Amino acid sequence: MSHELRTPLNAIIGFSEIIKDELFGKPAIRNMLSTPRHYDSGELLLSLINDILDMSKIEAGKRDLSESVININRVIQACLRLVAARAKVSKQNLTVKLPRDFPDLRGEERAFKQIIVNLLTNAIKFTPEGGSITIHGKCGG
Repeated sequence: MSHELRTPLNAIIGFSEIIKDELFGKPAIRNMLSTPRHYDSGELLLSLINDILDMSKIEAGKRDLSESVININRVIQACLRLVAARAKVSKQNLTVKLPRDFPDLRGEERAFKQIIVNLLTNAIKFTPEGGSITIHGKCGG
C-alpha cells in the first residue's frame, strides 16, 4: 500500500516544486498542468485514501452506498487514465473491448471505479513487461 500512496504523491510534489521554482518558465508549466498526468495523480491519491477510509467504515459497519446510473465506458476510461503511467513504465498495452452501446448500470460509481482500478493495478503488477491487458465486456449471452 505504501508504494501505491507514494507514487502519485511524488508526482504531485514534483510538479509542485517545478511550479514553485519556475524551472521551465510559465508557458511550459502551463503546458504541464494542462496534461492529465498531474490531475490524475491527485485523483489516484484521493481514490486510495478513500479506499482506506471506506475499509475503516466497513469494519465499523458504517459504510452507506450511494446508488446511481453508471456510464461504464466513461468510468473505465477514467480508470485507465489513472493507471496508464504505470503500464507505460512496464511497456504494457492497455485496451478496452466494450460495445459502443454497452448499457449504463445501476450501482455505486465510486465503488465500481475502485474495483476497476484495483483490478487494473493488479493486472499491471502481475503482467510481464511488454504484456497486454484487456478489459472486455459484453451484454447478454
